[in-house]
Amino acid sequence: MNWQRKCWSMALGSRPRITQISMGTHGYLPVQWWRIYAWTIHLYRYEGRIVVDGESFPLRLGHMGINSPGVFTEYHFPTRDCSHFYAHFLMEPAASDGVRVELPVMFDWGSRYEEVCAATERILRMHARNRLRAEILLWDLLWELADSFSVTRGTDPRLNPAVRKVMEWVEQRNFAESLRAGDLAGEVGYSATHLNRLFRVAVGKPLKRYIMDRRLEKAGHLLSQTTIPIKSVARQCGFRDAQIFNKSIRKRYGLAPSEMRRRARAVGAGPSR
Repeated sequence: MNWQRKCWSMALGSRPRITQISMGTHGYLPVQWWRIYAWTIHLYRYEGRIVVDGESFPLRLGHMGINSPGVFTEYHFPTRDCSHFYAHFLMEPAASDGVRVELPVMFDWGSRYEEVCAATERILRMHARNRLRAEILLWDLLWELADSFSVTRGTDPRLNPAVRKVMEWVEQRNFAESLRAGDLAGEVGYSATHLNRLFRVAVGKPLKRYIMDRRLEKAGHLLSQTTIPIKSVARQCGFRDAQIFNKSIRKRYGLAPSEMRRRARAVGAGPSR
């Protein structure tokens, strides 16, 4: 539906600052309207209608609404005692190169409603005892909403369900183990060729290259930030051949593994012993 594609642009590079959070109850009057000078988020548990800047959106169980600061909003309630979760919060302005995302004016969580409802209840409980942690939980919920909205609209290839699942598997696996692109493709029901094509679109490289880059990133960290023996670093990152490991590190970082470690110690980037 067209109403599911309407969105706001939000700077989401820093956590929200909650100014008010609670369970709200409306419906004492059939129509209510107001303007709030903060970002607002609502998770609805009833049916009704909302008009945002003159455009109408349906309210249903499991719908989540986001409203930009200062926007005129009109609610139409069919019954009394309409309760919902809500939070008012402020966001830091984004720098010119800051992180911005698109968030929907209204989003239907569908089968994920119970999961999201539990997340909002946790934010409420946490706010009573640790405001910072509550803001971090709300921040995570906003990111999840942004990701889900992008998947629904198909605007971010990195959020293709198969690509996202494989990326999560790669992060969760032990890099010392074998990670074959063909095996991972089979787990999501795709051929290796098709999954590689999806990865090229999503991250600009085939899956095999993506896995190798993640191995080398871990190796670079262990070489510069720990005293783990170089041979052990190679094994932990999935390299069984020392020559291949050395060649790969040189190609990625322009230095041999031993030289990376020496330089890190010389500048104080890593532990001295």
